[in-house]
Amino acid sequence: MIYTAVITNRGVEAATNVSFALQHSPKAAFLNSSLGNCSGSATVNCTMGMIPAGTSIPVTYTLQLSPDATGILTSSVSITTTKMETITSNNTMTTSTTIAPLPTVRFSQVSQTVYENVPTATVTVTLDVTPTFTVTVNYDVVGATAVSNTDYTLSTPRTITFSPSITTQIITISIIDNNIWTGSRTLNLQLSQQTNAALAQANTQLTLLDDDKVAYQLFLPYITH
Repeated sequence: MIYTAVITNRGVEAATNVSFALQHSPKAAFLNSSLGNCSGSATVNCTMGMIPAGTSIPVTYTLQLSPDATGILTSSVSITTTKMETITSNNTMTTSTTIAPLPTVRFSQVSQTVYENVPTATVTVTLDVTPTFTVTVNYDVVGATAVSNTDYTLSTPRTITFSPSITTQIITISIIDNNIWTGSRTLNLQLSQQTNAALAQANTQLTLLDDDKVAYQLFLPYITH
């Protein structure tokens, strides 16, 4: 998150040895400032030097939020100078920002079943709230008794993208009907490496039911008289 604070010297003389101090939420980390020469973590101190009379200087600073940062986050900026001031009540500014919880990405079902004679199977991935920014998540096969390119095909790259306002996306799996009795097979999918989202229900299992008939061969005893 990028903030801008405008520092103005309303006096008739130059303000000397001006220092800029930033206090921010513990759920945010200081990354950088347009002032450059800053130090500290919970409280960040920056040197501004001299501000001429009647001059305004914009100062930008960037905070990186932790993944669990939600609710109201505050940051406070205060200015000090070695020049004698008659009014100091306007030397501090506090900004409050409301951080909405991240959307949660998940498979809509823990498991589902299809017959192998259907051309495709679809697996639904959803977000629990409408995103205001782009969300991505990877998916892949993490275990299966079904064999790739024999029982199914799954295209690459295996990344789902939720554009802002989109809450549902579909993974399409092509099913191969091999006309051979092999019994039921399973395909396990897993979500991972999500961006701008939390992860829940990251695994689902797709079962492929064999629709082929078992071939039996009956041997009769050979009887002679």
